Amino acid sequence: MSEPVQVKKKAIDVLPSFNGIYCAVDGGEPFVNHIELRHWSEDGTQIVFLLSSFNFLFAYPDEEIDVIELTPHKYCNVEKIHTDDDEFRKKKPLNDVEFARAWAL
Repeated sequence: MSEPVQVKKKAIDVLPSFNGIYCAVDGGEPFVNHIELRHWSEDGTQIVFLLSSFNFLFAYPDEEIDVIELTPHKYCNVEKIHTDDDEFRKKKPLNDVEFARAWAL
């Protein structure tokens, strides 16, 4: 199988459900790790991405990262994701407890 096309995006422009990270674990079979959620780090300097493997990716907002562009699931509320994105860019950073509460809802 050929590798998926990766594009460089600034971390602030990476959206959950629309992007994934191409990776491999311990030299194993490569796979696309979907970005499920994001929040600001406690100090407000980095964006923390929760991946579908329950690992985290940390990146500065202006840092360029390689991502795979995905088509959201047909039941994905695309309008809500874009509304959340606008709020994310304006919002103060969440601490870990607030993030856990928001994710649990």
